[in-house]
Amino acid sequence: MNNLSILKTKKVLYVEDDAVIRESIFAVLKVFFNDITLAKDGKEAMDAIVDNFDIAILDINLPFYNGLEIAKALRDRDDKCLIFIISSYQETNNLREAMKLGAIDFLPKPIKFDELKNVLEDCAKRFKGKDKIYFGDNFIYDKQLKTVFKNNDEIKLTKNEIVFLELILSNKKQLMYYEIITQELFQSENSDTNLASIKNMLLRMRKKLNTPLVESVSGVGYRAL
Repeated sequence: MNNLSILKTKKVLYVEDDAVIRESIFAVLKVFFNDITLAKDGKEAMDAIVDNFDIAILDINLPFYNGLEIAKALRDRDDKCLIFIISSYQETNNLREAMKLGAIDFLPKPIKFDELKNVLEDCAKRFKGKDKIYFGDNFIYDKQLKTVFKNNDEIKLTKNEIVFLELILSNKKQLMYYEIITQELFQSENSDTNLASIKNMLLRMRKKLNTPLVESVSGVGYRAL
């Protein structure tokens, strides 16, 4: 179960038109997820995907829109969502289309617990791989834990230092304007007021990490290294 604990922080969409099956699988999903959206048909699913989901579990035969249409709509919005298709039969054309849309698995009904758990374990492995960023001299930033490690030792950063580090790591080689930095850190666009605080924080971070993170662009902001 520890390997699957990362799923507790993920959002999952489950679409199934059979009420008995939906409630049965929902009971299983509650073991692994805290945030589950249920839809009983394609229309409810299409309405739901105005939000972003980490995982989508889609029955293929649904009223209004089928699972493949929902998968396509999801993929058009977000190329990171992990999708898998559930069907009462394994038809070659459906399997081929599902794979084109980036579905990670295709499971037959009735769904067996072990098969579902295997798919969820695969999802967890994929998320864990994405949740670690390597930077500098043997540093690892764990996005899930919001913690920096070097050689398995934790380096303590403040909440704002973590926010600033995430901004730097997500903007590699890019220019970060003072206005953007102050908005992220202080929910303010008054860069003049907060400039001294930013400089002091960056100085502290350099001492803690002892690795170059940014270079100053005079009068404009910082460029992430």
